[in-house]
Amino acid sequence: MSIEPRAALNGKGVDGTVRDISSSGAGVDIDGWVDEDIELRLDIEDVGEFPGHVARAMDDFIGIEFDLDEGETDDLIASIRRVHGPVDDEF
Repeated sequence: MSIEPRAALNGKGVDGTVRDISSSGAGVDIDGWVDEDIELRLDIEDVGEFPGHVARAMDDFIGIEFDLDEGETDDLIASIRRVHGPVDDEF
């Protein structure tokens, strides 16, 4: 699966490619470095925009943990299944 997201980090855009996605988070390849614990919004075309924070940061990769309530998580899963197929239920 290759999804081209856009993340807003403190108002600045960062492009990347989603490596994996689940109901609790996403692994994203990015150009550059982002510190852990930075809050962001991950914008995935045809799926939506989701708040989260950087739980892991390594070289050109970040692990994003979504900050969603149960209803938002259900909406995320439904949207990804509709657009991109099956979704793992854990990150």
